[in-house]
Amino acid sequence: MTRTTVRVYARDPISEAGVSSALRPRPEVRVVTPDESDPPDVVIVIVDAVDEEALNTLRFVRRNGEARVILIASHLDDQDLVRAVECGVVGLVRRSEATTDRLLAVISSAAAGEGTVPPDLLGRLLDRTF
Repeated sequence: MTRTTVRVYARDPISEAGVSSALRPRPEVRVVTPDESDPPDVVIVIVDAVDEEALNTLRFVRRNGEARVILIASHLDDQDLVRAVECGVVGLVRRSEATTDRLLAVISSAAAGEGTVPPDLLGRLLDRTF
């Protein structure tokens, strides 16, 4: 089994430590820290809101590596989806839905080059485009 290297970033250390601790024992992933030389395959960014600071963080992560980016946010709406995707995000998860199993599924999809969006947001986005 190929392990996906994952870096977790959050504005608050409790969220970062919590998600890292939940993922660390799982054999599918290897959580790396910023000071490790191995670049991550996937970076998880955890925010409360998709505000300008969050968007700048997403842009920074995409500019400074080849990692695929997953966004976990407390609140996600249609506009947040569009702005996050414009910043290079390939996976979106609401914080309330961010179980370890859900995160592993999204990480696996991102590592495989696939995107993941909450179904209700995807449905509304598709309805708007046609």
